[in-house]
Amino acid sequence: MEQTVLRESDYRMMKRHAPRHTVNVEKSPILVANPSYATPAYDLITFCADERSFDEAVQLLKDNTYPKTFVAPADGFVSLMVDNDFLALNVYVDGEPYEGTFDDLVEDESVPAEAEITYGVRATELGRDTVAPYAPTAQLTELIEGDAEAAPVHLRVLELCCAEGGKSKKELDQALNDEGLIPHDERTGLISIYPAYYIDNLEKAGGLVWKDTWRVTEEGREVLANTRSVTN
Repeated sequence: MEQTVLRESDYRMMKRHAPRHTVNVEKSPILVANPSYATPAYDLITFCADERSFDEAVQLLKDNTYPKTFVAPADGFVSLMVDNDFLALNVYVDGEPYEGTFDDLVEDESVPAEAEITYGVRATELGRDTVAPYAPTAQLTELIEGDAEAAPVHLRVLELCCAEGGKSKKELDQALNDEGLIPHDERTGLISIYPAYYIDNLEKAGGLVWKDTWRVTEEGREVLANTRSVTN
Protein backbone atom coordinates (compact mmCIF):
# COMPACT_ATOMS: atom_id res chain seq x y z
CA MET A 1 0.00 0.00 0.00
CA GLU A 2 1.30 3.44 -0.90
CA GLN A 3 1.83 5.45 2.24
CA THR A 4 1.23 9.20 2.31
CA VAL A 5 3.12 11.48 4.63
CA LEU A 6 1.08 13.62 6.99
CA ARG A 7 1.91 17.29 7.25
CA GLU A 8 2.68 18.74 10.67
CA SER A 9 -0.83 20.19 10.83
CA ASP A 10 -2.26 16.73 10.07
CA TYR A 11 -0.09 15.24 12.79
CA ARG A 12 -1.45 17.72 15.33
CA MET A 13 -4.99 16.91 14.20
CA MET A 14 -4.32 13.19 14.64
CA LYS A 15 -3.02 13.82 18.13
CA ARG A 16 -6.22 15.68 19.04
CA HIS A 17 -8.35 12.85 17.62
CA ALA A 18 -6.14 9.92 18.56
CA PRO A 19 -8.09 6.89 19.83
CA ARG A 20 -7.82 6.78 23.60
CA HIS A 21 -10.30 4.03 24.26
CA THR A 22 -12.62 1.64 22.48
CA VAL A 23 -16.26 2.69 22.59
CA ASN A 24 -18.88 0.01 23.04
CA VAL A 25 -21.14 0.68 20.09
CA GLU A 26 -24.14 -0.76 21.95
CA LYS A 27 -23.75 2.00 24.52
CA SER A 28 -22.71 4.68 22.04
CA PRO A 29 -24.75 4.16 18.83
CA ILE A 30 -23.34 7.11 16.94
CA LEU A 31 -24.99 6.09 13.69
CA VAL A 32 -28.38 6.00 15.40
CA ALA A 33 -27.81 9.28 17.20
CA ASN A 34 -26.48 10.89 14.00
CA PRO A 35 -28.39 9.50 11.00
CA SER A 36 -26.41 11.66 8.56
CA TYR A 37 -23.28 9.68 9.51
CA ALA A 38 -24.67 6.38 8.20
CA THR A 39 -23.90 6.68 4.49
CA PRO A 40 -20.43 8.27 4.91
CA ALA A 41 -19.56 5.57 7.45
CA TYR A 42 -20.73 2.84 5.07
CA ASP A 43 -18.73 4.32 2.18
CA LEU A 44 -15.63 4.76 4.31
CA ILE A 45 -15.62 1.31 5.87
CA THR A 46 -16.36 -0.36 2.53
CA PHE A 47 -13.51 1.63 0.93
CA CYS A 48 -11.16 0.57 3.73
CA ALA A 49 -11.80 -3.18 3.39
CA ASP A 50 -8.13 -3.20 2.37
CA GLU A 51 -5.85 -0.83 4.19
CA ARG A 52 -5.81 2.72 2.87
CA SER A 53 -3.73 5.70 3.84
CA PHE A 54 -5.36 8.18 6.18
CA ASP A 55 -5.25 10.81 3.43
CA GLU A 56 -6.97 8.48 0.96
CA ALA A 57 -9.79 7.90 3.43
CA VAL A 58 -10.20 11.64 3.96
CA GLN A 59 -10.20 12.28 0.21
CA LEU A 60 -12.94 9.70 -0.33
CA LEU A 61 -15.28 11.69 1.89
CA LYS A 62 -14.34 14.98 0.23
CA ASP A 63 -14.99 13.55 -3.24
CA ASN A 64 -18.44 12.19 -2.44
CA THR A 65 -21.68 14.15 -2.15
CA TYR A 66 -23.63 13.75 1.09
CA PRO A 67 -26.79 15.35 2.50
CA LYS A 68 -26.33 18.87 3.81
CA THR A 69 -27.00 17.56 7.32
CA PHE A 70 -23.61 15.82 7.22
CA VAL A 71 -21.39 18.63 8.46
CA ALA A 72 -18.49 16.72 10.05
CA PRO A 73 -15.04 17.59 8.66
CA ALA A 74 -13.62 14.72 6.63
CA ASP A 75 -10.45 14.26 8.69
CA GLY A 76 -12.37 14.44 11.96
CA PHE A 77 -14.89 11.88 10.72
CA VAL A 78 -12.17 9.37 9.80
CA SER A 79 -10.68 9.89 13.27
CA LEU A 80 -14.14 9.39 14.81
CA MET A 81 -14.40 6.02 13.06
CA VAL A 82 -10.99 5.10 14.47
CA ASP A 83 -12.00 6.28 17.94
CA ASN A 84 -15.07 4.04 17.83
CA ASP A 85 -13.04 1.04 16.64
CA PHE A 86 -14.83 0.93 13.28
CA LEU A 87 -11.43 1.50 11.64
CA ALA A 88 -8.08 0.22 12.88
CA LEU A 89 -5.26 2.76 12.79
CA ASN A 90 -1.83 1.45 11.75
CA VAL A 91 1.26 3.58 12.27
CA TYR A 92 4.42 3.47 10.16
CA VAL A 93 7.80 4.97 10.91
CA ASP A 94 9.99 5.44 7.86
CA GLY A 95 7.80 2.94 6.02
CA GLU A 96 8.05 0.23 8.69
CA PRO A 97 5.13 -0.82 10.92
CA TYR A 98 5.30 0.71 14.38
CA GLU A 99 4.53 -1.88 17.05
CA GLY A 100 2.91 0.48 19.51
CA THR A 101 -0.18 2.67 19.38
CA PHE A 102 -0.41 6.26 18.24
CA ASP A 103 -0.28 7.40 21.87
CA ASP A 104 2.86 5.31 22.34
CA LEU A 105 4.42 7.04 19.34
CA VAL A 106 3.66 10.48 20.73
CA GLU A 107 5.63 9.62 23.87
CA ASP A 108 8.33 7.51 22.18
CA GLU A 109 11.60 9.44 22.44
CA SER A 110 13.43 6.76 20.44
CA VAL A 111 11.66 7.87 17.27
CA PRO A 112 13.75 10.64 15.64
CA ALA A 113 11.99 13.95 15.14
CA GLU A 114 12.82 13.80 11.43
CA ALA A 115 11.32 10.32 10.99
CA GLU A 116 8.66 9.95 8.29
CA ILE A 117 5.40 9.12 10.09
CA THR A 118 2.55 7.71 7.99
CA TYR A 119 -0.81 6.19 8.83
CA GLY A 120 -3.06 3.51 7.39
CA VAL A 121 -6.68 2.72 8.25
CA ARG A 122 -8.47 -0.56 7.76
CA ALA A 123 -12.05 -1.65 8.46
CA THR A 124 -12.56 -3.77 11.56
CA GLU A 125 -15.07 -6.56 11.98
CA LEU A 126 -17.06 -4.28 14.30
CA GLY A 127 -17.07 -1.59 11.64
CA ARG A 128 -18.26 -3.95 8.91
CA ASP A 129 -21.01 -5.38 11.11
CA THR A 130 -22.12 -1.93 12.25
CA VAL A 131 -22.54 -0.44 8.78
CA ALA A 132 -24.03 -3.51 7.08
CA PRO A 133 -27.64 -2.41 7.79
CA TYR A 134 -26.81 0.99 6.31
CA ALA A 135 -25.95 -0.25 2.84
CA PRO A 136 -27.88 2.03 0.46
CA THR A 137 -29.97 -0.79 -1.00
CA ALA A 138 -30.79 -2.05 2.49
CA GLN A 139 -31.92 1.40 3.63
CA LEU A 140 -33.97 1.98 0.50
CA THR A 141 -35.64 -1.41 0.71
CA GLU A 142 -36.49 -0.81 4.36
CA LEU A 143 -37.85 2.65 3.54
CA ILE A 144 -40.15 1.37 0.80
CA GLU A 145 -41.25 -1.87 2.45
CA GLY A 146 -41.65 -0.27 5.86
CA ASP A 147 -44.32 2.24 4.80
CA ALA A 148 -46.83 0.74 2.36
CA GLU A 149 -48.86 3.95 2.20
CA ALA A 150 -45.87 6.07 1.16
CA ALA A 151 -44.28 3.40 -1.07
CA PRO A 152 -46.05 4.45 -4.30
CA VAL A 153 -44.84 8.03 -3.86
CA HIS A 154 -41.27 7.01 -3.03
CA LEU A 155 -41.15 4.72 -6.05
CA ARG A 156 -42.66 7.34 -8.35
CA VAL A 157 -40.08 9.91 -7.26
CA LEU A 158 -37.32 7.41 -8.07
CA GLU A 159 -38.88 6.78 -11.48
CA LEU A 160 -39.17 10.47 -12.26
CA CYS A 161 -35.56 11.10 -11.28
CA CYS A 162 -34.36 8.42 -13.69
CA ALA A 163 -35.00 10.93 -16.48
CA GLU A 164 -31.95 12.25 -18.29
CA GLY A 165 -30.81 15.33 -16.42
CA GLY A 166 -32.86 14.43 -13.34
CA LYS A 167 -35.72 16.54 -12.02
CA SER A 168 -35.92 19.82 -10.16
CA LYS A 169 -37.97 20.04 -6.97
CA LYS A 170 -40.51 22.16 -8.83
CA GLU A 171 -40.88 19.48 -11.52
CA LEU A 172 -41.30 16.76 -8.91
CA ASP A 173 -43.90 18.82 -7.03
CA GLN A 174 -45.86 19.37 -10.23
CA ALA A 175 -45.69 15.75 -11.40
CA LEU A 176 -46.75 14.28 -8.06
CA ASN A 177 -49.58 16.78 -7.74
CA ASP A 178 -50.80 16.13 -11.30
CA GLU A 179 -50.82 12.39 -10.65
CA GLY A 180 -52.77 12.75 -7.41
CA LEU A 181 -50.00 11.32 -5.26
CA ILE A 182 -49.80 14.19 -2.77
CA PRO A 183 -51.87 13.47 0.38
CA HIS A 184 -54.41 16.13 1.34
CA ASP A 185 -56.33 16.61 4.54
CA GLU A 186 -59.89 15.41 3.98
CA ARG A 187 -61.38 18.18 6.11
CA THR A 188 -59.41 21.21 4.96
CA GLY A 189 -58.24 20.07 1.54
CA LEU A 190 -54.75 21.32 2.36
CA ILE A 191 -51.62 19.32 1.63
CA SER A 192 -50.84 17.09 4.61
CA ILE A 193 -47.48 15.72 3.41
CA TYR A 194 -45.35 17.82 1.08
CA PRO A 195 -43.22 16.26 -1.69
CA ALA A 196 -40.06 17.41 0.11
CA TYR A 197 -40.77 14.74 2.74
CA TYR A 198 -40.43 11.93 0.20
CA ILE A 199 -37.40 13.51 -1.47
CA ASP A 200 -35.66 13.89 1.89
CA ASN A 201 -36.38 10.27 2.80
CA LEU A 202 -34.92 9.02 -0.47
CA GLU A 203 -31.84 11.19 -0.19
CA LYS A 204 -31.11 10.00 3.36
CA ALA A 205 -31.60 6.37 2.27
CA GLY A 206 -29.14 6.78 -0.62
CA GLY A 207 -31.66 6.66 -3.46
CA LEU A 208 -31.33 10.27 -4.64
CA VAL A 209 -28.47 12.71 -4.93
CA TRP A 210 -28.57 16.44 -5.66
CA LYS A 211 -26.42 17.46 -8.64
CA ASP A 212 -28.08 20.68 -9.80
CA THR A 213 -31.23 18.54 -10.02
CA TRP A 214 -32.45 15.47 -8.15
CA ARG A 215 -30.95 12.36 -9.75
CA VAL A 216 -31.44 8.70 -8.97
CA THR A 217 -28.39 6.80 -7.71
CA GLU A 218 -27.28 3.38 -8.89
CA GLU A 219 -28.70 1.96 -5.67
CA GLY A 220 -31.98 3.71 -6.38
CA ARG A 221 -32.12 2.16 -9.85
CA GLU A 222 -31.36 -1.26 -8.41
CA VAL A 223 -34.11 -1.11 -5.80
CA LEU A 224 -36.55 0.29 -8.35
CA ALA A 225 -35.76 -2.55 -10.78
CA ASN A 226 -36.10 -5.16 -8.03
CA THR A 227 -39.44 -3.74 -6.94
CA ARG A 228 -40.75 -3.74 -10.50
CA SER A 229 -39.70 -7.35 -11.01
CA VAL A 230 -41.60 -8.40 -7.88
CA THR A 231 -44.80 -6.51 -8.75
CA ASN A 232 -44.85 -7.44 -12.44
